[in-house]
Amino acid sequence: IAISIEKKQPNKKLPNRRHKNFSLKEDVTLFKGVRRFGNDFKKVYDHFKDSFHPGRNHNSLRDRWRRDFNKTQNASLETAFKRHRLPSEAVVTSIASELYSTNK
Repeated sequence: IAISIEKKQPNKKLPNRRHKNFSLKEDVTLFKGVRRFGNDFKKVYDHFKDSFHPGRNHNSLRDRWRRDFNKTQNASLETAFKRHRLPSEAVVTSIASELYSTNK
């Protein structure tokens, strides 16, 4: 009787998967979704699916939130704006008004 012992491989990223940075629109949408659905990233993703890069899923949204915005209790859009080095205050105002609109 032959016994095969397989070593478990640690979870690794797929080699063909390319990393794409989150855009400012995605960050704003993520803030909007967390404001609406809390930490239910599956609901955030399902509701705003068309606003995210095709390679994203609810886990990537959760990872982005936990890694970059939820380090302190008061995650702010200012952090997102600084990351993207916005060119003008008008752009910030436009995006902030989109975030706080109730259309979506």
